[in-house]
Formats: sequence, C-alpha cells, structure tokens
Amino acid sequence: MTGGATRRSERLLTLVFVLLNSSRGVSRARLRSTIPDYVASDSDQAFERMFERDKDALRELGIPVDTVQLESGYDDEWGYRIDPRAYELPDLTFTTDEMVALELAARAWSAAALEGPASAALRKLESVGLEVPDDARGVPVEPRLSASDPAFPDLLRAIVDKRSVEFSYRKLGSTPETRHVEPWGLVLRLGHTYLVGLDTDRGATRAFRVSRIEGAVKAGRPDAVTVPEGTDLRTLVGDGEPEDASGVARLRVVPQRAMRLRQRAGATPDAAEIDLPFRSLDRLERELAAYGPDVLVLDPPELRAAVIRRLQGVLSR
Repeated sequence: MTGGATRRSERLLTLVFVLLNSSRGVSRARLRSTIPDYVASDSDQAFERMFERDKDALRELGIPVDTVQLESGYDDEWGYRIDPRAYELPDLTFTTDEMVALELAARAWSAAALEGPASAALRKLESVGLEVPDDARGVPVEPRLSASDPAFPDLLRAIVDKRSVEFSYRKLGSTPETRHVEPWGLVLRLGHTYLVGLDTDRGATRAFRVSRIEGAVKAGRPDAVTVPEGTDLRTLVGDGEPEDASGVARLRVVPQRAMRLRQRAGATPDAAEIDLPFRSLDRLERELAAYGPDVLVLDPPELRAAVIRRLQGVLSR
C-alpha cells in the first residue's frame, strides 16, 4: 500500500472511532480540530471536500454515518455519528454449500497475489466457529486464478483506491501503445485476467488482457474514478474479447517429443521443425507453454512472446 493510501486508511479509521464514541454527534468544527489530516487542511474548503469524500467512502463500505441535530440550543447546528447498533455485524451463519464455496474461493487464490488475505479471511471465519466441512476440503477441484502478471497488484490497488491508470499495452500483432484507463474491475475469463474500464483516449469501454500490459503501471490521484451504476463487468469482457488470431505456428521441437503436436502438424517423430495450424492463439499459447523446453516457438512473434511471458510468470511464483 502506498503512503497516501495508508494515510487515507488511517484517517478513515480515526473518523470511525470518533463517530462511534459519540452518542450525541460530533460537529464539523470539532472534527476539523480533532482529526490530524483535517487540522492540516489548507482551508475550510479543502477540509469540506476531504470530509465529504471520507463520508462517501465510509458509506460505500457499509458503515452508516448518520446526520443528527446537535443539542446546542441552535436549531440549525448538525453533527455526525455512527450508531453502534447499526455498525455491529449480526452473527454469521453459512450453509454447508456456502462454506464449500468459500473454501474453493480461498483455494483459488492460493498461488496468486491475494493468497495471504484469502487464507486469513478463511481462518477468521473458522476462529468464530464456522468450520469448513471435511467434504469441502476433499472436493476434487483445484481452481486457480492467475495473478502472476506483474501488472496485477498495481491494477488491483488502483481499483480499490479509485485511481486512473496509465500503461503500455500490446495488442496481438501490433506494437505497444500507451493507454489511459479509468479501471472498473478485474474479470477472469477462459484462464486469463482482464482489466475492464473506460479508455479515456477513445471515450469508450474496453477490456484489456492483463498479461499484455508491459512495464510499470502509473496510477493517478485517489477517488477519481466512478463506476457507472449497473455495470456488468463480465458482459463487457464478453463484448470486447476475444481479440484472438488464427494461422500457422512454426515450431522447433526436440526429436521424439511433443508427439501430439507432431500428429496434428502431420510431421514425422524426428522432424526438427513443424508447421502447426491453429484457430486460437490464446489456447495454443497455454498448450505450448506446458511443453517447456521441448518446444520453441519460431513464428509468429506474438505467439513466441506470449509463451515466454507465461513461462516467466510461472518461474517468478
């Protein structure tokens, strides 16, 4: 977490504590003189903007910030408080099927950037008596969400902090281009993670495959992105993808290896190079990466680069 994001989180936490511990409400003037970031505001206008953003952030998190009339003798003086009864969570209960789903969800992140938070969340549920059934741990399914792409953590933080992003993106068969995006969310589709958001240069919604983002992701200021109400991220990915390609791949293959590929290419077991027709570059990329050093992609260049990136991602885990 960046320094700015950490400071904002600390300010929100302080605001929650102050509002929770007041049964009658806290005036804006008192908040202005109590919370360090508010005290350090350059002007009353800057404080007002910051406080309004913080209230909206708490409400989006499900924390009820109430506006109440203060008992000060003035009819027009208002304050703010958080009712502890509305803030406290009710007792959690899950069915067996729901606990199975939670177990699988946590397992899906076990090789990804959210491994720690996912496992910690499951342990907290178990610590309050919500145990994962034994049959859930034995489910013969091993879900995986790919978050090995270098850009994934930065994009996730930008989405949480509502920051716009800038990155270099390489589409199939083209040179990298700088893209400016207001990120709305990340979606897993057909084994790949996609960033969905508003491409501000083009003024249109776009889905970007995260593995095709090259170099660093630059993030803008927080609270600058608003996701349109009713947005269905999965539908948007379906509309924008796949940007796939078909053709013929030229491969160098170790003799007597990758026999299935040789059969599809109509090549002999000892042929050093084969020409393999394909209908989906994405699917072929995943298949060839599984052969490791037995198969080297010679052409097309975008397939070669995609396989190399996938193997580098595996090695970096």
